[in-house]
Amino acid sequence: MTRSYMYSLLPTVFFPLSLLSYASLVGVTSTLFIILVVLYDAASQPTARGSLWEPAPTQPGAQSPLKLTLVFGLFMVGFSGHAVIPTLALDMDQPEEFDKVMNIAFVRPRITHVRPGSILTVSPHRQTATTFLYALMGVAGYFRFGDAVSQEISQDLLHTPGYSLPLNKLCVWILVIVSLTKFVLAARPLNITLELLLGLGAPDGARADAKWRGLIVLERTALVAAVAVVAVLVPDFSASMAFLGSFSAFVL
Repeated sequence: MTRSYMYSLLPTVFFPLSLLSYASLVGVTSTLFIILVVLYDAASQPTARGSLWEPAPTQPGAQSPLKLTLVFGLFMVGFSGHAVIPTLALDMDQPEEFDKVMNIAFVRPRITHVRPGSILTVSPHRQTATTFLYALMGVAGYFRFGDAVSQEISQDLLHTPGYSLPLNKLCVWILVIVSLTKFVLAARPLNITLELLLGLGAPDGARADAKWRGLIVLERTALVAAVAVVAVLVPDFSASMAFLGSFSAFVL
């Protein structure tokens, strides 16, 4: 399965950003579909396990200090797309509108300057799509499954009796599509950085030869292979995501 997934990822790292924007749209649409399926499952299940009408046993605090650190990391990783921001901003037709894009995508304070010499006033921005959906999924999942919630929602969707099996199988495959669309966008800044460090930056025409193209293919293929190796060696999805959030995202 990991090998097939790597083969699926490999062609996407060579796509231009203009084409990746359509892949991103597919990812957003797929994410909304997954949320609708999760809410439908919760509403259609009359009793626990997995029902909003009969919440599972929960507790207000963390089970252990270690799990608390994992929680902080998982919170942060959802807002840790810093590395891709410069690439997206520079490739926009109107880069000056990028600040507005961030305000719509994330909850963020709006800073307004009233008049020259006056004090900057900060007012909270309206609750926007990304944070609302994160909170909705988190609260719904914990109320439905309680302390027995799995590290991946796909496990609960497939293994809970009473759910629509065809619908949830479709949802799991859509999760695969979402990860495909997100990987290539997240990996693009890393690819660009590695190519600059290796002296493989954008050629000026004279360097755009078969050797240069071959080195680009080799570098990007090696990156995808490295990701596949890490996925095999660290199969615990929640732990790996928590590490990214608590270490990498915190440093950024």
